[in-house]
Amino acid sequence: MADLEKANRAQLNSALTPTAGRLQRRLPKEELKALGAVLEKMARRYPNQDMTDALPEYMRDYENLALKFSLQSVTEVIEELRVAPDNKFFPSPNDVADRLNEKAEQSRVPGIRETRQYLNEWEQHVAKCKDEAAKAAQ
Repeated sequence: MADLEKANRAQLNSALTPTAGRLQRRLPKEELKALGAVLEKMARRYPNQDMTDALPEYMRDYENLALKFSLQSVTEVIEELRVAPDNKFFPSPNDVADRLNEKAEQSRVPGIRETRQYLNEWEQHVAKCKDEAAKAAQ
C-alpha cells in the first residue's frame, strides 16, 4: 500500500510540475528548408532591400502561417505577390496573411444561418416571380 501511495504521489507531482515553456509546433525540416529557399529567392528578387535583420523574423512568421494554412498555400501567395505589378517591396507576413485569409473566406462553406437566409430570400424571390407571372396572365 505504501508503494501505491508513493507512485500516486510521484504521478501527482510530475503532473503538477510546471513546464519550462509553451510547446511550439514546428514545420518538418524538409518543409522548413523549402520555405527558407523561397524566402532566399524572394530576397534576391528585391536586391535594394536589406533583409539581413528581418529575414529570421519573417521566417518565423511565415512558418507560423504555414502551420496555420499550409506551406503550399503560403508559397503560392508569396509567388503571387512576387509578380504583382503594384508590389514594390518584399512581401511582409501581414500581406501574405491578409491574402490567405481572403482566400479562406472566399472558399468558406456558408454556415447554417447564411444558408437559411439565402433560402428564405430565394423563396421570396420565387413567390414574387409567380405573383408577377399570375398578374401578367390575367
